Amino acid sequence: MKIEIAKLIVEAAASNGIDLELHEDYSGRGMFGQTTAGIIFGNISDWTIAVSILVREVVNDSHEGISMDDVFEGLSGLRTDSMARDTIVY
Repeated sequence: MKIEIAKLIVEAAASNGIDLELHEDYSGRGMFGQTTAGIIFGNISDWTIAVSILVREVVNDSHEGISMDDVFEGLSGLRTDSMARDTIVY
C-alpha cells in the first residue's frame, strides 16, 4: 500500500475515533524482504469506515493534491495477513 494513502486512512480513522495502527515498513508473506506500508485493524468495519471517510474527504476536496485515482491506485492489489486477533492490510 502506498504510504501516502495509508497515512491518510489512519488520519481519517483517528479523526473519527477509530484506532488503526500504521506500519511503514511491513514485509508480508512472499515479499522476500521488500517492505510496504500496512495498517493493522481489529475489526473489518473499522477498516471499511476509515476508507469510506477518506473517500468522502477526497470527493469533498479536503485533501489538496489527492484524487480518487490516487486513492484507487493506492488501494489496488491489497493483501492481508492474520496477526492473532488483528489483521494487517498491506
